[in-house]
Amino acid sequence: MCSEINQIYEVQYKGKPIAAHASFGIDGKAYVYWFENHGFDNYNIFLRVIDEH
Repeated sequence: MCSEINQIYEVQYKGKPIAAHASFGIDGKAYVYWFENHGFDNYNIFLRVIDEH
């Protein structure tokens, strides 16, 4: 998860204190992961919800 966020950090998440990232879980289902952004490669993922879109 963090490596996915790191790949697009500069253009999508830099400077945002709270953000959401869509990704697939190991179960193959789509999820949205909400996280606190403390800088590059320093995230606190605090919520995972099924992506209904």
